[in-house]
Amino acid sequence: MQGSGCKAGKRSWVWNHKWPVVLRGRLGVAPSIVCFSDSACSPAPAVPTVRHFDFLVLGSGIAGLSYALKVAEYGSVAIVTKADASEGCTRWAQGGIAAVLSHTDSPEAHIQDTLVAGDFLNDRSAAEVVCRQGTAAVLDLMDIGANFSRQAPGSLLHLTREGGHSERRVAHAADATGKEIERALIAAASSHRNITFFEHHLAVDLVTDEVGGTSMCLGVDVMDLTATAMTRFLAPATLLATGGAGQVFPNTTNPSVVTGDGIAMAARAQATLSDMEFVQFHPTGFAGQDAGAASANAQTFLISEALRGEGAHLRNLSGHRFMADYDPRLELATRDIVAHAIHDQLTGRGDRHVLLDISHCPSEQVLEHFPMIAQRCLEAGIDITQQPIPVAPVQHYICGGVKAGLFGESSLQGLFAVVHAQFTGSSAPVQLTPSVSHWVADRRRQVQQVMGAAAGIVRNQDGLQKGLESMMHLCLETQALRFSYGCAPELVELNNLATVGEQILLAALLRRESRGSHYRSDYPSKRGQAHEEGVSPAQRSLKAGRQGSRSLVPAATASAAGQEGKGGKHRRRGLPGSVKGDRRP
Repeated sequence: MQGSGCKAGKRSWVWNHKWPVVLRGRLGVAPSIVCFSDSACSPAPAVPTVRHFDFLVLGSGIAGLSYALKVAEYGSVAIVTKADASEGCTRWAQGGIAAVLSHTDSPEAHIQDTLVAGDFLNDRSAAEVVCRQGTAAVLDLMDIGANFSRQAPGSLLHLTREGGHSERRVAHAADATGKEIERALIAAASSHRNITFFEHHLAVDLVTDEVGGTSMCLGVDVMDLTATAMTRFLAPATLLATGGAGQVFPNTTNPSVVTGDGIAMAARAQATLSDMEFVQFHPTGFAGQDAGAASANAQTFLISEALRGEGAHLRNLSGHRFMADYDPRLELATRDIVAHAIHDQLTGRGDRHVLLDISHCPSEQVLEHFPMIAQRCLEAGIDITQQPIPVAPVQHYICGGVKAGLFGESSLQGLFAVVHAQFTGSSAPVQLTPSVSHWVADRRRQVQQVMGAAAGIVRNQDGLQKGLESMMHLCLETQALRFSYGCAPELVELNNLATVGEQILLAALLRRESRGSHYRSDYPSKRGQAHEEGVSPAQRSLKAGRQGSRSLVPAATASAAGQEGKGGKHRRRGLPGSVKGDRRP
């Protein structure tokens, strides 16, 4: 490895929870920090065809950076990110981190709030781990330098409250919590001698092979966007920390880089996906005159839920505080309930937005807690200490994704011995011609239009069927162009967006109930059991669709209906990203 001072042939033991494996190479190496961005770097040498690390992290947000800092004590770590390390969802997070940080609170209360907010579809053991370890996680962030707001200088943390929480338990840094956490994590990771950043490197596909009959992840093929070259990164452990897929929707709080890359790569590698139908729409995206999407990858400015935690009211354009008509928790109901209530107000009244009003609270308090939001709104001509803020629901989170256990393990084994692995670099990046670039931009808009129409806050079978068929054709078109034309960043992102869109639509079609962020007008009630059984006929129909069948959606629907007619419960946790044996490009 570049910068390594290790002795050749050093061996170390790496533990898989099933068996130990000897890794030949550089575990425990302490290479010097190397930056591969455009700024503050010396000219880079020729790009190697293959790079070897002990740990590979895809993504540079709070998850990837936190993991990298932990495992860097045991070996070399590569952090691969397709833009600047600070670009991504983490820095845009406003509200804060929920954890038990007060003597009036308890892990049991936090666990209960979490289960209620998840409409009891949560894995209780996972909820318990997160809620019981949350306090230590916040303290770890403080130890590496994250500065959270305090009640007074040197005093206890200032805790706010958000929807679904029965206590004040949200630690925050004013209204720019993610930016502060990202700053602290990047500073810590950049100064660690065992961590190397690869900025402006786009992960294209996971490298997989079968070892002893078990499918294993060996690393990832990466496109260097600066050098326009392909490199294969190999490691015994690969962590997907690429965030969500907000750009699959026409309006999202996510930045332009959030295109579902990790989920799509996992699906193509046959890893199991789970709960893809659950897409969270934040109730309060800014809906002022300058909030319209200017392009296919625009980002809507978020108005933090913490405003409602500090007393802001939601009113319709007639001045009615309408949340009392929907939930006894009023503005502090969970996001899915508040978003549905706003959607109901907008569709029923024909309005474009509702109003979020915090002007009745003391101005000094508002400006102290929400300086960034106040400034952004002021730039749009709104003084939040005097005027209400126009807001409307906007896509925010993808709740599902790659199915993982409590240790982060997926269905694809990611720990293995690397001796020899060859990569020719034959799939070299290409530049799109103007006509192809226009085609890609047009198809990206089509993906977003389909998802906005079929998989929004309120869904139904007819819309999901039509949307899924359209998305399948978009997937096939995109993959055909990628094979014939070559590998380009815009094509990779479009392929990922279409893949994730297809998974969301299929999962939403199969879940015939309304629960949490998944609401179907044709099935408005919950089922009796939170966890349902998977439907293999629908998986077979997905394979048929990949082979060109136009009867995919009716087949999937008929299969699901047949299972229901037999009294079967189909469980959506664990639907594979693709059918075994169906090798997607």
